[in-house]
Amino acid sequence: MSAFPNIAPPIRFNPFAREFVRNPYPFYHTLQREDPYHRSHGALVLTRYADVKQALSSQHLSSAAIPDLVHAFQAKTGSTDLHRLYELGRKAIVFTDRPEHARLRRLVGRCFTRDKLEKWDGLLSGAALAQVRRFEETGGDFVAGLAGPFCMQVLLGLLGLPLSDAAKIDSWTTSMRYLLEPGFLTPQRLVKIYRLLEDCFVYMQDVVRARRANPGDDLVSDLLRHDVDDDALDDDEVVYSCIMVFVAGKETTKCLLGNGLHALLSFPDEYARLRDDIAQLPAAIQEMLRFDSPLQQTKRVCREACRIGDATVSRGEALLLCLGAANRDPGQFPDPDRFDSQRAQTANLALGHGMHNCLGTQLSKLMTSHLFGALIPRWHSFALVDTDPPRINSSFILRGFQSLRIEVARG
Repeated sequence: MSAFPNIAPPIRFNPFAREFVRNPYPFYHTLQREDPYHRSHGALVLTRYADVKQALSSQHLSSAAIPDLVHAFQAKTGSTDLHRLYELGRKAIVFTDRPEHARLRRLVGRCFTRDKLEKWDGLLSGAALAQVRRFEETGGDFVAGLAGPFCMQVLLGLLGLPLSDAAKIDSWTTSMRYLLEPGFLTPQRLVKIYRLLEDCFVYMQDVVRARRANPGDDLVSDLLRHDVDDDALDDDEVVYSCIMVFVAGKETTKCLLGNGLHALLSFPDEYARLRDDIAQLPAAIQEMLRFDSPLQQTKRVCREACRIGDATVSRGEALLLCLGAANRDPGQFPDPDRFDSQRAQTANLALGHGMHNCLGTQLSKLMTSHLFGALIPRWHSFALVDTDPPRINSSFILRGFQSLRIEVARG
């Protein structure tokens, strides 16, 4: 027996630990109760809904990490050949702050409203039904065999790109996703990402130039023709916007689809409710986002000393905002570990909040709605092949499945 039976071991935040990857929510609850302003790995870790929401709205906190990352790498290695990466940090919405962020959001955001996206309903419904039928013939892994191909087909269709380029674009943008995860960025990986970014930029630059000369009915053309208050995106800004459609959108939506299906499998009464009344699907998708958020964390850096909740944050301090924890905060969501599509709809933080609320939120929800709207009427039931399907372990920001093998009963 310990000589100090009443002294609890210190809490350690380790998003790479096997049990955390498998199920982070018990650990989140411990932090919410015992250490809501936890400091670990040089960052302030926030897990309560109110604190995370405040931080997401704070103008004292910055998400413009890429230029700083480039400067640090150049200072360490003496390399100066990272201009394209630096430009991505200056011209991609997800990496910018005010005032540039507001300008880009105004110009790009006009193309991602619900009204603007409705014109793509035929593309989304056609892709959903085609991929569901294909999966029914082959079976197997829902993530690799249905969710992933569906996301790529939709995004390629939106941008007017050929399906034959899917593998190439997927390889580029999957690697570039690590720009959203500084903890995984080694100098060697940064150089590799830079080279892939160069290849992707040249490819998309050719597409943008072609659409500038001959506009079509696609998202690239929409971005080029949109101008607000006599302002417009230049060609490079359109290129970076298209790249980020894949980098920020594909994996997030793929994870949402896998997590959502797993939640319905874990709570079969919810699936039965949807089969009886598919009109409840929008509420179920909101609950999927809350219950097992595909984007678990996001990082900020304090540019000016401030207070978040009861914590004082110093200039230069890093913050890790745990979106997945906030969405399971019992102070905000009663019985948070239960999937309940009929719960009172309190806004969750799965895809951000405030200035940096994800521009692709409506698109991601539409894609999820079309895919589940296609499969739910066709699948009477489904079951897991693996009792404990493996989670993604190459990311602490994304939460999803490496594979999700299922058996489907048609009906």
